[in-house]
Amino acid sequence: MSNLHRIQWIDAQIRAKHYPNSRCIAEQFEISTRQASRDIEYLRYSMGAPLEYSAQHNGYYYSSDAFTLPHLFIGEEDKAALVYLAEQYGSLKNATAARLAELFGKLTLVQPTSINPTHEIPVYDVSSKVIHTYNQIKKAIETNTAIQLSYVTPGKPITVRVVSPYKLFVRYNMNYMVGFCDLRKGLRVFRLERISDLKFTTHPYVFAPDYNEADYGEDTGFNYLNAYTCSILSEKHIHFGKMKSTLEFDGKYRYTVEFFNSEELLQLLLSQPCSFTIEFPRWLREKLKSRLNRILELNSLQDG
Repeated sequence: MSNLHRIQWIDAQIRAKHYPNSRCIAEQFEISTRQASRDIEYLRYSMGAPLEYSAQHNGYYYSSDAFTLPHLFIGEEDKAALVYLAEQYGSLKNATAARLAELFGKLTLVQPTSINPTHEIPVYDVSSKVIHTYNQIKKAIETNTAIQLSYVTPGKPITVRVVSPYKLFVRYNMNYMVGFCDLRKGLRVFRLERISDLKFTTHPYVFAPDYNEADYGEDTGFNYLNAYTCSILSEKHIHFGKMKSTLEFDGKYRYTVEFFNSEELLQLLLSQPCSFTIEFPRWLREKLKSRLNRILELNSLQDG
């Protein structure tokens, strides 16, 4: 049940001179006294109610009869959505976006910030899942808390990661987080809509020395991964183009290659007129085997 119904009930109890308190609110709605106390605080501080506590009656009353509940009441779920939108539009810099950010900020008492310039008014995803993920990550960033999450990369198994989040940012109207990934031992970027099962952890929060906040945002390039490293053994010389590589020769060519895109590397290797072996990492070797098996399977079907 939303706190809209509870706030209305508390207001009615006060006007009826029943002097409600946290305990009776908790019993009425089967919630914790802590949540009931938050409702009272919301009524007092967010809605400006002149609430006073009466020790004689062990409950709350209004010190002024002039107060009335506003016609527009924002529940917790709606408030979370508006906070999210205030911050999203606050990251833009044009007149319309600024007015929207100010409006959402006034409704939620949040002051949006302006960061990067743009000339369009995007439509943001306001699904409850994305908003919840966004707010949880924001809290983790503010408190330097490592989080655990399940992450879905298209075409790959779900992985469970422990991440020290550094920054939330928007690119092409999509929400991303950058942070240090304990599984990959380096900086990684995560798309919020692909995150699930997020929870706070007691793992040490890692500060990556190579993190630069300016590298992550609307106007930056999208090469946000640390390079992977592999070892390639070949019978002949291979030119790896722009990929950084070092060579050792002991009768065969042994390359240590740094790469960001595995597909690009595999395409380059398969185009070579010589045989080669991927010594490590194993996952890249398995990816190559899967690719070759698929090609063989398709050609076998043609023979049938």
